[in-house]
Amino acid sequence: MMASFINLTGQQFGRLTVIKLSEESRYQVNKKWMCRCDCGMEVIRDGRSLVRGLAKGITTTCGTCINRKNAKLEGNRYGRLTVLKKAERTGYWECHCSCGTHKTIIGYNLLKGIANSCGCISRERLIERNKANSTHNMRNTRLYHIWDTMKARCLRPNSKDYKNYGARGITICEEWRNQFEAFYMWAMDYGYEPHLTLDRVDVNGKYEPTNCRWATTKEQGNNTRFNRHITINAETKTIAQWSEISGISQKR
Repeated sequence: MMASFINLTGQQFGRLTVIKLSEESRYQVNKKWMCRCDCGMEVIRDGRSLVRGLAKGITTTCGTCINRKNAKLEGNRYGRLTVLKKAERTGYWECHCSCGTHKTIIGYNLLKGIANSCGCISRERLIERNKANSTHNMRNTRLYHIWDTMKARCLRPNSKDYKNYGARGITICEEWRNQFEAFYMWAMDYGYEPHLTLDRVDVNGKYEPTNCRWATTKEQGNNTRFNRHITINAETKTIAQWSEISGISQKR
């Protein structure tokens, strides 16, 4: 039996408002919709992604405004966080958490909808776990492997990757270094999914909650210290990113 058609026109999903059905998907099962982001950018998104994002509490955006240095977030609320003003560090924002804490948060995580507290949610969950005197029993999971690999590259000179991390002075915050549960709780609060990898926003900074995010392999590839960056009209991107936007091949 064919599923009934649901018209999404006029509905809002995060920062995206559905304008109309995309012409090329008129006869497709999974319809694609023309959407306008709060920043003014128009993009096409498929209906399933929009609905699933809403169900998961993810703040959907056009994806472009996430990287704009001039995105206006002041006064916006994301979970327990209210944005106060831009921080001195580029891409970061001063936020007030409903628990009373002031904290600097990466704008990427706010706009993606994966930062929803100063970390108090993770701490509350951790306290409850400790009260129950439970153990994580996650030694064979992917998240534990990511945590252990992070420690190896930063702390163990016999690791093959140590020369690019620990030897360069890349460290791990005390909370993560000493307790897998703390890293696990942060991962759950900040958008971990099985296809994503742990990425440092500042590639020369340490592994800590304020400098890390969950990113796709492509996003992480665009954020290495070996990339060449080009600035056009005050907007800086890697050669690969400009190639994707312009349609011009990187190869000459």
